[in-house]
Amino acid sequence: MFVLTLVVSALLAGAVVATADQRRTHAVQINAELRQLLLAGAQDVSQRASRWSSAAQPEKWSVALPPELSGASLLVDIAPAPDGTVAAVIGAKVGLQNAEQELIYRRAGESWRLQRVAARIP
Repeated sequence: MFVLTLVVSALLAGAVVATADQRRTHAVQINAELRQLLLAGAQDVSQRASRWSSAAQPEKWSVALPPELSGASLLVDIAPAPDGTVAAVIGAKVGLQNAEQELIYRRAGESWRLQRVAARIP
């Protein structure tokens, strides 16, 4: 009887460890997808910034994603600030997880230059 109890305990412990490992692996995968989405959003903003006039206007858009990411979304919100900078807030969502990144652009001659980046990833 003792041996049976020991075997059952070992099997339960193994199942708990496997479940925890699976959750960690899933969380790492979601974080990687969120980071990739934020990079894609930053690239999209950078391309659009090259077409902004000297007085950028407030604007919002959704970045198109491939069909493989059907449960994900990527939104961008552009807001000019009184100090002449432009803040681009990029919001990424995969399933129930969210991440956000703020890009600050400043006018440099005839173009907009990225001045600062702040990311908030869980």
